[in-house]
Amino acid sequence: MSKMRRLGCLLLLLACAPVAAPAQTWPTKPVKILTGFPPGGPGDTSARILADEFSRVFGQAFFVENKPGAGGILAADVVAHSPPDGYTLFSANSGALGVNPSLYEKLPYDAAKDFQPITMMVVTPMAIMAAADGPLRTLGDLAAATRKDGARMNFGTPGIGTLPHIVGEMFKAKVQGESQHVPYKGSQPIISGLTSHEIQWASDAPVNVMGAMGGGQVRVLALTASTRWGGVFADVPTTAEAGVPDLVEYAWFALVGPAGLPPDVVAKLHGAATVVLKKPEVVERMNNLVLEPKPMTPEETAHYMADTRARWGAVIKAHGMKVE
Repeated sequence: MSKMRRLGCLLLLLACAPVAAPAQTWPTKPVKILTGFPPGGPGDTSARILADEFSRVFGQAFFVENKPGAGGILAADVVAHSPPDGYTLFSANSGALGVNPSLYEKLPYDAAKDFQPITMMVVTPMAIMAAADGPLRTLGDLAAATRKDGARMNFGTPGIGTLPHIVGEMFKAKVQGESQHVPYKGSQPIISGLTSHEIQWASDAPVNVMGAMGGGQVRVLALTASTRWGGVFADVPTTAEAGVPDLVEYAWFALVGPAGLPPDVVAKLHGAATVVLKKPEVVERMNNLVLEPKPMTPEETAHYMADTRARWGAVIKAHGMKVE
């Protein structure tokens, strides 16, 4: 066979060979965002708002899957051991990746190494409160009472090692007061504890006490925020305004994926989240839940999480908080 004939046959074979389709870019199927809380709470709601917006941005379904339990540990474990392909994400709460590494002797994941930060989503301050019909009308009143009668005072939180518990211990240390911690299972029992005067004061997320505040059951003495909030909390001072200037703490929810998430997927998600979290209608919906949208770069998010992990870990260690 001549060279020309062989060349012709080769060209014919190449022409008939199947052409490989160009690689499809992420996402090509629905994307799951896990949250460690039941439906309806701030972590769940903020994740759903973001998922709805992402579905429109990417033209692919984003949906939230609730996996509550153990302060977010169950959901975090699933994400940490999921393939890093961009189809399983986590609305990481400050408990799962900020508090729990110091609170638990052993976790099924490494909070610092097993996740790829994408952006901080929202932050929310803590509310320090007392019964509306009680004698404590200001944070100064509470500080003085914990110094004078602290041995006979109780303060309530949603549980041992929660951020409200940590904030309560930080408050006591900063004002040099005392109070016995009373852990409740959730937020509603705290309100009952205050109104029955089983406890004299409490710390919890403000969204959890809005109803009781509006109903005249509790008085919020201060928010652990750097600036005043609006809406129903417009008249509530910050801790700095109320006389405790260095007590500024926020619970947070961050969007993360498993470690090893492709850089292009991280970049796409971060870019979309930054735009979405600045939309006026999204900001308004978040603010109504006492949530402040706070988009950050992946690097800033990692630093923010590490900083809170170290600060809260020091409080946990100092007060011997442990959960088996």
